[in-house]
Amino acid sequence: MPDRSDPKHSRQGSAPAGDGALARIMEDARKFAADEIVDETLRSRFLIVVEEIVLNILLHGRADPESPISWRFSDREGIAEMQFEDSGIAFDPAKHAAIEPETALSIEDAREGGQGLPIIRAWCRITSYRRTGGRNCVTLELKPE
Repeated sequence: MPDRSDPKHSRQGSAPAGDGALARIMEDARKFAADEIVDETLRSRFLIVVEEIVLNILLHGRADPESPISWRFSDREGIAEMQFEDSGIAFDPAKHAAIEPETALSIEDAREGGQGLPIIRAWCRITSYRRTGGRNCVTLELKPE
């Protein structure tokens, strides 16, 4: 079995929070998902979650467009882990009040929009959040089916 702590089983980067950030992060997310996530449903969920998190940072976080968004995608013993860091307003996705869906969302429902935080909570385990040096740092794990 491959050593999943090996850097070849992760992708990381940083980009200014302005124009082009979403495209740059999604490019890395697609490459990671293609290399590391075998299950098609989990691969789709991973990409939707990454997009939702980044859009939340860009649209609601009020991060300085010149300030970097940093990310790391890792395979931890078959579990996809995502880490994001940004300079937006303090926001702990595990504690923020939101209307949760009564049933699990399908990928088709997710594509309709407006359900970002409930999707993230339904499909991921938020393993940590901290605010350090004026930056949000959040780590999530994609839940296996």
